[in-house]
Amino acid sequence: ILANIWGISPKEIEKEFYRKSDVVAQLWSQEFELDLKTQSCVCVDLDGVLCDYVGTWLKFIEYKKVDAATDRSFYTIPDVSIGLKDVSQYSDLKFEFRETGWKASAIMIDGAKELMEFLHKQGDVIVILTSRPVLQHRRIFPDTIKWLKDNQLHYDAIVFEQEKREWILRHLDNVKYCIDDDPSVAVKIANAGIKVYMPAISYNEKTEGENIIRVNSLAEIIEYELKAGV
Repeated sequence: ILANIWGISPKEIEKEFYRKSDVVAQLWSQEFELDLKTQSCVCVDLDGVLCDYVGTWLKFIEYKKVDAATDRSFYTIPDVSIGLKDVSQYSDLKFEFRETGWKASAIMIDGAKELMEFLHKQGDVIVILTSRPVLQHRRIFPDTIKWLKDNQLHYDAIVFEQEKREWILRHLDNVKYCIDDDPSVAVKIANAGIKVYMPAISYNEKTEGENIIRVNSLAEIIEYELKAGV
């Protein structure tokens, strides 16, 4: 009855049932089947590493016919609001961006599939460690799983956490390395003595330091690790 009142079709109910089941199965696996604490882990960020966040945002604002900069070279900082002519629109647009499935159909960065296949073959536990606001936008979790599945990207765990360094230090004892594009996150993790690969992007070009390795492509990470294993 409620489904009819809300205009929800049986197909939509079935779809959401399976989306929720994917989340439950993932959480079960992380809680009861994986030993994140002691196993060798690699932590991989999503947006800016595997997912082309800026490119997907540009597709969204084009779809919305919003007056904004469409040249991606304009977006030299992570804050995509800088491209909007009317910045007051940003909150509403960002909310719609997150609530209407754009995360599930985001653009994949070149080399992402090859990188995740390499990590899978190496035998380490792959932890997707992202700061996506899952508590504010519940559909982000199933959208993230769908995106990873649709793009056939290997992973073992998905963790949504704003304070990545603190989470790593609390929950992981054996981190092989991390991959993250955010300057502040990379510096904090590197200062904890953990190796960080940082994909070179305009907004992190001045970020350097011990344990930080800047790479021009995801393929370079594979090259570095293959050399390290020789």
